[in-house]
Amino acid sequence: MGVGRQIEQLFREPARVQQGLTKWLLAPERPGLGRAVGTLGARPDFLIIGTQKGGSTSLYRYLTAHPKVRSAAIKEIHYFSYYHACPESWYRAHFAPGFWLRARGLQTGEASMSHLHVPGAPERVAASAPGAKLIVMLRNPVARAFSHYQMSVKQGHETLPFAEAVALEPERLQRERDRLGDAAFSHGPSHRYHSYLLRGHYAEQLERWFAHFPREQFLILSSESFFRNPSETYHDVLGFLGLPEIDLPSYRQLNRAAEARPAFPPELRAQLEGYFAPYNARLEKLLEVLNLEVPTPPARVGRQTAPPTRAPHRPRARVLTDGTFGQRSPGERPPS
Repeated sequence: MGVGRQIEQLFREPARVQQGLTKWLLAPERPGLGRAVGTLGARPDFLIIGTQKGGSTSLYRYLTAHPKVRSAAIKEIHYFSYYHACPESWYRAHFAPGFWLRARGLQTGEASMSHLHVPGAPERVAASAPGAKLIVMLRNPVARAFSHYQMSVKQGHETLPFAEAVALEPERLQRERDRLGDAAFSHGPSHRYHSYLLRGHYAEQLERWFAHFPREQFLILSSESFFRNPSETYHDVLGFLGLPEIDLPSYRQLNRAAEARPAFPPELRAQLEGYFAPYNARLEKLLEVLNLEVPTPPARVGRQTAPPTRAPHRPRARVLTDGTFGQRSPGERPPS
């Protein structure tokens, strides 16, 4: 894109200027500004913690369109996963001042997909934002793995065919673990860009989070349900956060590649479904043991409900699923 075209785009979308400036000022390699001003920043009311390629970009955009929600400076800060060496004030500098939000009855939050699968993240979140509500979007792990691969190809991090990349994943990750050690393994490039299968081990990831937070702080969503009916999922999230219900003018899907994508090798699908079968069974057992309930969306009055109230305390975590988890999604190209 030429310089003239970039300038024209900035005039059309001035928010990009603010976002770009904020990213530069608050870059993790320059935490000084955040250290100076971050003590005023709020702690997040909610975190969308995963999974990558599960629809988080769209859901976060819908949430921040709500008049009672203020977005963070950027959607994915990755503080509790990759940048926890920065001071907490650097993290809080990404949010509006807490006193300003409280005076207006506003909520704020962010959506870093690395938080679900990086082992140390739950403990760090519990220490910094113990009251945050946690939203988890779980996508069919086969579809998630292929979408992850497509993103890595598009970004230039992957050159192998999908079947070969999946076959080499254990070797790639082990080499990186040997090179970096267990503590830094999750920060390595292969863990970030080539962990197509590992990130689909949802039960293992959730167990780490359940060890640090009570179940009622979680809302677990089916990505497939969200892709089919984003409005319904959006209203369920509003109820979980205790926000007044509104309908958005549209629910545009984000992060859908316009160019042609590499095809999913059909002979590989059955193989991956077999690979993930025991991991899916472990997840289903975990949710069954926790006795997770399906929430009933609050009744609506016209386009908006009566004056909002905080969602009642629930003694159990909540999960939304329509029984399709782990099954093939029929011919859809959902957002990321």
